[in-house]
Amino acid sequence: MLVLVAPGQGAQTPGFLTPWLDLPGVEDRLRALSAAVDLDLVHYGTDADADEIRDTAVAQPLLVAAGLVSAAALGDVTPRAVAGHSVGEITAAVLAGVLDDTAALTLVRKRGLAMAEAAAITATGMSALLGGDPDTTVAHLEKLGLTPANVNGAGQIVAAGTMEQLAALEADKPKGVRRVVALKVAGAFHTRHMAPAVDTLAKAALELTPADPTITYVSRTRTARPSPPVPRCWTGWSARSPTRSAGTCAWRPSRSWASPPSWRCVPAAP
Repeated sequence: MLVLVAPGQGAQTPGFLTPWLDLPGVEDRLRALSAAVDLDLVHYGTDADADEIRDTAVAQPLLVAAGLVSAAALGDVTPRAVAGHSVGEITAAVLAGVLDDTAALTLVRKRGLAMAEAAAITATGMSALLGGDPDTTVAHLEKLGLTPANVNGAGQIVAAGTMEQLAALEADKPKGVRRVVALKVAGAFHTRHMAPAVDTLAKAALELTPADPTITYVSRTRTARPSPPVPRCWTGWSARSPTRSAGTCAWRPSRSWASPPSWRCVPAAP
C-alpha cells in the first residue's frame, strides 16, 4: 500500500526544487501557484539561500507547493492514504481532494505570515533531542521552561522555546539524550509563542469549503464544524499546541454516495 507523507518546516534546503524544474509541467504549476499567493516559489525553491527560506512566511507555502508538484510526478499512481507533519497536513488535504491547490496555498500563505509575525515578537527556535527516555526528557524540558512541541515517537522529541532556553538545553542535556540538533525554523512553533497568530488562522480556516476525501486522509485531530469537519492543523489551534504521534485520526472516504465520510481516531504504533 502506498502512503504519501508530506513534511513540515525544516525540510527545505537551498535549491531543493532545482532538479524538479526539468520535469514537464512543474515550472508552469509552480508559477501558477506563485501567482495565486503573490510569492515567487520558483525563486525560493531554486536560487534563495538558507536564511531566505527559513522565513516562516516563505517556508510554509514553499513546502506545500513542493509536496504538490512531487506528488503529481507520480502520474497515475494513486496512494491509498495521505498524511503530513504540521503544515504538511495541508499538503495532504490537497492530495486527498479535500482542498484545491489555490485554497490550500492561500490558507498556508496566511498561516505563514501570521506565524512569522508571532515569531518576530521574541527570538525563539526549536531543537530535536535524539535518544533518552520520553518521561525523563519531558520533565527536564519543563524544568528549563521549554515545551516538548513535537513528540515524534520513541527516541525523538522536539523542544521549543526562547533561544536562551535552547542554549541552556544544549549545555544541560537530559539524561540519556545523545544529541541536541537545532532545527532550521524561525520560531517556537506549536507553543504559546504562536498565540498571537491564533485568531488570524481560525478566521482563515472558516473561509474554507472542504470536500469529502477521495482517499484516506490522516490527521492528528479535527474539529466538529464546519461539515465536512476541519482538521485542527488548519487552524490556530495547531500553531500553538504541541503535536504528538498518538491520537491520530483517519478521515476515510465514504463507501457509498449516501454515507458521509467518517473519522476514526487510533493510537499511533509504538
